[in-house]
Parts: sequence; C-alpha cells; structure tokens
Amino acid sequence: MEFLKDEFVLFSLILFMVSVVMLVVFLVSYNKIRMMIEKHEAKKKEEIEKSKKNIDTGKESFVQEIEKEYMTRLEKLQGEYGDKMLKTSTLVLKIKNITSTLNSQLIIKEIQDILKSNLPVTKAIIFLKKKDSDSLLVAGGIGVNIDENLVERQLEDYPVVAHSFVTKKLTHIDDTHGDRVFARQLDNARQKIIYSVPFLAIAEGELMPVGSIAIEKLSNAATSLSGEDISLLSMLASIIGNAIYNASDLESSKKFSEEQLRKRKNSLKCSLNMFPRRSSRNL
Repeated sequence: MEFLKDEFVLFSLILFMVSVVMLVVFLVSYNKIRMMIEKHEAKKKEEIEKSKKNIDTGKESFVQEIEKEYMTRLEKLQGEYGDKMLKTSTLVLKIKNITSTLNSQLIIKEIQDILKSNLPVTKAIIFLKKKDSDSLLVAGGIGVNIDENLVERQLEDYPVVAHSFVTKKLTHIDDTHGDRVFARQLDNARQKIIYSVPFLAIAEGELMPVGSIAIEKLSNAATSLSGEDISLLSMLASIIGNAIYNASDLESSKKFSEEQLRKRKNSLKCSLNMFPRRSSRNL
C-alpha cells in the first residue's frame, strides 16, 4: 500500500470516487424520472381506454377530469425532477472545473456559484489560510461586501472556523459552544458564523486545513442545514482543499521562478559591468 502515500495518487483516488458517486446519483435520478413518467403515461393510456368504453354510460366527463388531473401531476413531477437533474449535472460540471484548474480565482468563483445554486446559503465568506501563520485571507463570498479593509483577518476572531481547523471537519456553532476553549472566544467574536466548512488538503502525508467556507446566514432564517446539504459540503471539503493547495503550490513556484530569474539577470548585469568597455578609438 506504499502507493497510497503519494499525494497525487490519493487525490486522484478521491476525484475518481467523487466522479463515480455523482454519476451514480445522476443515473439513479434519471431512472426514477423515467420510471415515474412511464407509470403515469401507462395510467393515462388506461384511463383513455376506459373513457372510450364508457362514453355511452355517461362517464366521459369523469374520465376527462381524471386525465386532466394526471396530466397536471405528470407536468409537476417532470418539473421537480427536471430541476434536480439540472442541478446535479451543473454541480458535476462545477466540480470538474474545480479539479481541472490550477487557477485559484477560478476555483473561488466556482465555490461561490455552488453556494448560490446548490445550497440554501445567503451569506458566507470564503477564507484562505495564510501559509505558516494563523491569518485568514478573504478570497470571496456571497451576500457580503469584500473590500480592502477585510483582506486579512486573524483566525482567533472566528472561533467556529478555528474549531473546524482543529477537528478537521464541518463544524456548527453548537459544536463550538461545547468546547471550553472556543466557547469563551464566541462571546467576543466579531461576526456570528453558523457553519465552517474547512478545506482539507493532503500535504506531507497528513490532512491539513488550507481555507474555509464560513456560513453566516441560511435562507428562510434557518439555523441548520439538511443532512443532504451537509453531506455535499463535507464531500466538497477535500476536493476544494486539494485543488486550492495545488493552485497555491503552482503560484508559489511561479513567484520563486520569477525571483530566481530576476536574481540571475541582476547577477549577469553585474558581471558585465566588471569588464571595461572598449573605446571605438582603440579599434
């Protein structure tokens, strides 16, 4: 099992498992819709046949009402499941975009779209953890104004986020209240965070937090998410975390390469200046 220690292999396995799960969900939803439509169409056909047989007995109007009712239900059913299929296929596409790019800005944009389209979240901040420090960088969000005054924050100002970094799992404010250390910090917290979804990345053989979705407000004044929404967010935590970690590694490499190139240019310039310039008169 030595190959499982390779970060790329683990990330590829996670991505493969997520793709399989999403494909299964899509196929199950599609089969359910198809079966329900076939069932309703069969009932509709049966009622039409009955109406033809009972025209002379005065039941025609009754059958027509039944047929109309079935048609209404069928249209409603197609609409509901059609929306679910559309959301599922859109979510799969967004996850694919996240895992196939090394552009951190594009990753943040896709996270914001998922929050808006697939979850009952109306206000949230997307944090990225500054490397080798307890600072949080505000990378984006929904329902909040992101300005230059909010670019960097201290982790201790957001106890729910800090608690999720320690536990390395999705954290509700009630979970934080149950911890003596973080419960004290909640009273002095600047902003009320309901949920924190930590972005977890595999680095140097261990799982480490590289950012978080800090959810401040849910739709319809709710204070908790459904089990389905929590499962989705928990699944996204590792996918987003590894994508952000890889993107930040690339950006760090680019900065390092640019710095090295600049140093080489300066070194070459200094070396050239050491040689005296030949005068045209000596030629």
